[in-house]
Amino acid sequence: AELMEIYIAVKAGAPGFNIVNVAGSVQTSYGPGADFAVVDSAARNVDEPKVDFWRGSYTESTTAFTVPADGLYHVVLDKTLKKIAILPVTWGVIGAATPGGWGSSTVMPSKGFDLNTMTFELTDMVLTKADWKFRYSDGWKVILDAEYDLGGGVVGIKANTNLGGAVNALVPGGANIPNAEPGKYTAKMVWTLGSGYTATMTKTGDLELIDYTNTELGLVGDGLMVSGAQHNWDVTLMVSKPVVENVTNYTWTYNQVEVTTLGSFKIREGQDWSKKSIGYNG
Repeated sequence: AELMEIYIAVKAGAPGFNIVNVAGSVQTSYGPGADFAVVDSAARNVDEPKVDFWRGSYTESTTAFTVPADGLYHVVLDKTLKKIAILPVTWGVIGAATPGGWGSSTVMPSKGFDLNTMTFELTDMVLTKADWKFRYSDGWKVILDAEYDLGGGVVGIKANTNLGGAVNALVPGGANIPNAEPGKYTAKMVWTLGSGYTATMTKTGDLELIDYTNTELGLVGDGLMVSGAQHNWDVTLMVSKPVVENVTNYTWTYNQVEVTTLGSFKIREGQDWSKKSIGYNG
């Protein structure tokens, strides 16, 4: 209940901004604490954005928070921890349906800085029949405290840096968004001061046929058993090329595969997540 966040456009340098608590006629101004600083890349969690961002304490002060470049920023504050994080936002799309798979985001470039509204747009993006999400600056979440005990077995205070659910009903950290119709799309995210985000994913053309003749797919996951031992998410098993029937039909076959309820599995191209990966929704 003490965790608050806002997306806001900020100009570089002075005068910057303060966080102000208003209680009736009393206004209390807060600024950066002594440990508020850029987060060293070595100290970032693997799920956090892959850009310079700032995190630390805040304190009662008229000293302002400032940013080094004009842009859209995500400001996250927790009143219990007395901590704040400020992160630069560049939106992108990621997922099995997108060109980078689940391994990397496809950036939606900004169409220019404005204090009242900002648009991020990507045209002619290939989107296949699979699932995907919006996320910014190549991160899934920002962590204010990794060990804080919230009770009930829940540990850590985090804010999502990704949006899912549905294009017309975005939810922070929501479920993957399925794409039913392959094609070329324009992905658009519009932030407006006071009302937040609206997004659209508009089909603009059809895809050319893809030749999968040399695409090597295998199985990966902890739902697989190998020689009686539970497998993992590191190594793709039984990698093979398909039997090609014609330009629209390719068949990969995996014989004598042992699958258990201990976990789950995916079909994956190669030995990392940079190419095609197919889950149940794919």
